[in-house]
Amino acid sequence: MILKNKQFIKYTLVIIAMLSITQIFGLAKAEKSSPYMPRQINLSGNIINFSMPENFSRDFPANDLVENYDLNKVKVDHPDELLRRWWDFTDNSFFKKNVGTMMMTIHVYKLRDTTKDISHPLGFVETLLDEMDIRAAEENENRDEEEKVYFPMSHQSFFERIHNNQKWTKGGAADTYETQMAFHEWKQITAENYIGVEFHFAPNNIPMREFVDTYCRDMMEKIMSTFDVIYSAENAIKVKLEANSHLQLEKLVDELSQKQLQ
Repeated sequence: MILKNKQFIKYTLVIIAMLSITQIFGLAKAEKSSPYMPRQINLSGNIINFSMPENFSRDFPANDLVENYDLNKVKVDHPDELLRRWWDFTDNSFFKKNVGTMMMTIHVYKLRDTTKDISHPLGFVETLLDEMDIRAAEENENRDEEEKVYFPMSHQSFFERIHNNQKWTKGGAADTYETQMAFHEWKQITAENYIGVEFHFAPNNIPMREFVDTYCRDMMEKIMSTFDVIYSAENAIKVKLEANSHLQLEKLVDELSQKQLQ
């Protein structure tokens, strides 16, 4: 009996030791994802609802979310930042190595060309193309050819995404060797304003696409799936967007391409 008790105690100590070791290295149980917490931005009575996890990177302190913003303050040549947040990702190895960081930003823009109707898919894409041309010139001014970041240059570079039954327009940017990459999604807010949500990626000793697909994509898509725009009662663009909701960007772009070939 004494021998059995000693063996039992020995096995128990071994189990406790093993549990302690696995807990230290994060292997005792699968890492739980951080809960997604709701956020809200009021843009002159237009409400932007979304959620995001709060396990932010400790290496990049962030300013507070701009919860209330007067759209009359937006300058044509200077979009205002409403949010900037970073998240770190680790692999499943024994020592939990850091594999990279993802950054999310939200900016509000003012229309440069007020003759464009951004409630129409093509009008909105043309506005975004103008913005991408300006950004490409600014960001690539002092870069070598191999380091240039390529932004959307044609209507075919965009496609539509649906979040909470609302259409968003999506695009992306990257350099030749994909050492830099970003995903963009835009949504009309008023006849003269729109917001842009961007995700930028900084992998650490891992290929860019592997980092995005393995670690970032699920979080990015889950965050975007929570976005919901509630337009103010006096905002005329809501009616226009609903009237144009049947229009499909891909089909419109195909028709435009056919006309250009004729």
